[in-house]
Amino acid sequence: MKMTNAALARAGYDRSAKTTSSPRAIELHLFSRFTTALVTAEKHRHNDNPGYVTALSDNLKLWTSIGAAVSSNENGLTPELRQAIFELFVFTRAHTNRLLAGDPDITTEALVEINRNIMAGLRGQSSSDKSEQS
Repeated sequence: MKMTNAALARAGYDRSAKTTSSPRAIELHLFSRFTTALVTAEKHRHNDNPGYVTALSDNLKLWTSIGAAVSSNENGLTPELRQAIFELFVFTRAHTNRLLAGDPDITTEALVEINRNIMAGLRGQSSSDKSEQS
């Protein structure tokens, strides 16, 4: 039985949570995995629609989980950071829906950039640090 990226992510998260990985490391791993899937899916957008839809859906599931987490008043982040992350979720959801609807005027580039910026933040890098490594 073939597992989807989302199922693999959940299984990986469960295994990782049982080891010594920090929540930040787990989040970084998930963002890295889904960002790579988005880049690959965009390259094969026109000849692998199921792969494209799966990559978009998996990334949206990740962001939906994040959106729910930052919506909780019990979340330890500052209200300002929670709001900013929630706004990224709202954008990601809207952009993904446009992509899934077949909008030919946009690509996954914005989603990839958002994910890469989040990964840089999880690594403790500023935007300028990230661009110097690229």
